[in-house]
Amino acid sequence: MPGGVLLRPYHLAFRCDFGFAGTIDPDETELLVSLILSEGFRTNPDLIGVEKLAVVAPDKALLESPYKPLPRLPSAGQALIDAGDALPPFSVAFVKGWRRSVCALIVAEGVRTLDLLEAVSDDYKASMSTIYGSVGRYGSVRDQVFANRGVTLASSSTRRAPNCFNFLRQAEVLERSGAASDFTEEWDTASKVAKAFQLGRTEANAVSSLRSKVAVENLQLLRDSVDVRGMRGFLTNEVVAKDVFATGWTSGFGPLEQWQAELTNDPDGFVVHLLIQRLCVDWDKQAPSMRSAWTFRATLPVHQACGLFLHFLFLLQSRVPEEVQVQSKGRLRELFLQGYMDAEIEHVLVNTVPPGDLRNITAFRDVTSKHENQVSEEAEKRDRELARRVAEATLAQIKSKLQADIVVLKSRLPTRETDARETALDVLYQQQRQRPLILLIK
Repeated sequence: MPGGVLLRPYHLAFRCDFGFAGTIDPDETELLVSLILSEGFRTNPDLIGVEKLAVVAPDKALLESPYKPLPRLPSAGQALIDAGDALPPFSVAFVKGWRRSVCALIVAEGVRTLDLLEAVSDDYKASMSTIYGSVGRYGSVRDQVFANRGVTLASSSTRRAPNCFNFLRQAEVLERSGAASDFTEEWDTASKVAKAFQLGRTEANAVSSLRSKVAVENLQLLRDSVDVRGMRGFLTNEVVAKDVFATGWTSGFGPLEQWQAELTNDPDGFVVHLLIQRLCVDWDKQAPSMRSAWTFRATLPVHQACGLFLHFLFLLQSRVPEEVQVQSKGRLRELFLQGYMDAEIEHVLVNTVPPGDLRNITAFRDVTSKHENQVSEEAEKRDRELARRVAEATLAQIKSKLQADIVVLKSRLPTRETDARETALDVLYQQQRQRPLILLIK
């Protein structure tokens, strides 16, 4: 029922899908937490410069996962939206105010956990005791989306301009809502997205790319990366708008056109996945004061490096067995993510042609050389073993022949029997020679 409503902190939902923003930049969170802690959670519209929370019941179109309401708390002091119907804990969704409410819950939990209730101001305690909400008249989820986009004077000091992920969240809500009849055709091109959301060309291109061109797994990884680091300081809409994360996009153009196939985002999303990881690692390594959002110009060489690195990993598969690949892949990936291969990769891209030579990058050369040396050593070991076996076989053959000859020789040694036989033969021979002479004498 439209109208005002009084809430307690435990009524406010903290799930990301209970609002239309989908994400909060860390610097915005820090600012809101500081303001709430110092000045209280201001929601009373009777105070100048303060606006109510615009709240609604959680519509199925908002939810990205099932929602099971918690049991109602038996408290007579609970606020009512429907007469006589107390709200369950964490059951209030937001048309506007989700960021503020999440930050208020963060502060409340911090105060409770650190036992700071005595240290906080009375204004803070009073503002958290009674939270003012407004249940508006919204004809459709589309009306809620556009109400969320409105920036009032009270919120202009803390509310950042929506980024492409905020608009993507709103587009997903609209699709699930049944308002898709107005919007289904409008998501196909950036110009229609721009018309639907009244966006500029860059933001519209970014939303269109995220929605229809980026693989689901990589989109979630990119969202998580932005959630942790904040869109404003981490990534520009320009990078997303130019399809750097889109399947089929290539950084192989201009002087690197010969590497186009190797520098193209593959259908399995490996190049994009590695690119997101590398962007995060490079950004995290910088001192906070030196960090800046990734632009298209800065991202381009990183994408090219990712494409060539994965291409060289593929080449490695044909040079070394799977066992060596598994052992070396993690180390190679870590060396790449830390930037140790960048100079050599740039040299390969500029001065060589596909498919490239693994020896041109030190880390890959070490893997192949180590494997080749190991293969050579194993071959030499096999040759030595073969020579040893041949020598042993030859020696055994010679021994066998010698033993056979010895047996023959032993068989020919004289014995008493052979001596007696030979003596008898000699006597017989002599007798036969002498017989003719005896006959002549006679």
